[in-house]
Amino acid sequence: MEPGPRAVSIDLQPRPGGPKGLEEPAPRGAVPAEQPRDYVLWSLFNTVFFNVCCLGFLALVFSVKARDCKVLGDTSGAGSYGKTARKLNIAALVLGLLALILFIVIGLVLLFQDMLQP
Repeated sequence: MEPGPRAVSIDLQPRPGGPKGLEEPAPRGAVPAEQPRDYVLWSLFNTVFFNVCCLGFLALVFSVKARDCKVLGDTSGAGSYGKTARKLNIAALVLGLLALILFIVIGLVLLFQDMLQP
């Protein structure tokens, strides 16, 4: 004959010195340290619309690495990857906009060249 179900009690209160992420909450009125930015949405936008020389994709990779580091509590690594992602996003956006403007100018020149020919 099997014994009946036993009561199980799990203590969910965080203990000092426990695993990371289970520390005591900051006291009221304390200003939390600012988390480094990861630029995931900007990187995703650049990957979809301005992926010149795969810079948008590289920015997305570094953004995901920054987010992973931030989740693990490594703020210095997250800051480093975030800064790299920001630089790659700026480069992808500038090159993508220059390419877009160049295509528009070339298209308009060709259009008006055909219109002006007798």
